[in-house]
Amino acid sequence: MKFEHLAGKRALGIAYSKDYADWAESLLHEDIESENVAILASIGLERNPDSEEIEVYFKKSLTDLNLVLPSEVISLAFYRQSSFVIKLY
Repeated sequence: MKFEHLAGKRALGIAYSKDYADWAESLLHEDIESENVAILASIGLERNPDSEEIEVYFKKSLTDLNLVLPSEVISLAFYRQSSFVIKLY
């Protein structure tokens, strides 16, 4: 999952623990190394992941990667665009 897509899902309030784990796993597959990203990916393996823990490691991952969440309006625009592209395939 791309960061922009996850940001859009967050803005809509439909980002689930699996979305965060999928994003983190995709980073690991791209050989991006961060202890917090690895922890976030592993949280997705838990049966009932703690949403507060996910948020903590998501924010730590953003810091590690020098990423900043875009504004809600921009996040929604990215989400709309990425959803449209996904439907085309």
